[in-house]
Amino acid sequence: MGRGDGGVPRARAGAGPPVRGRIALAELAGRDWVRCAMEPVVDGRPFIDLACEQAGFVPRTAVRTEHTSTAVRMAAAGVGVVAAPAYAIPFECAAVGVDPAWRRPLFAFSRGDLAGAAREFVELLVASAF
Repeated sequence: MGRGDGGVPRARAGAGPPVRGRIALAELAGRDWVRCAMEPVVDGRPFIDLACEQAGFVPRTAVRTEHTSTAVRMAAAGVGVVAAPAYAIPFECAAVGVDPAWRRPLFAFSRGDLAGAAREFVELLVASAF
């Protein structure tokens, strides 16, 4: 799978029709999911379970794997859809965004006052938060 015509991302999720651009999570109801052991846990439950529940459905797990990179490749091969951070998706794999976008809080800790590049990095994160 490529990135799409004219740079528009597209993905194929299992045997379902192609998915393009940004989609609502509920549009993935009824599809098989590739799940990863590194999936975040929120309030004692896998994040995907919580997010899908809020969207009105229970994800149908087709397979579980230990590594995010394996999960992405399995999804690209048509096993099912996978939720993965953008940095984990190789350029040659198709990707779509979930609308609304998922966000999670980031925290910065330091034993002392931040200085130099560390301070600038934290300031950049704060400035770009929305």
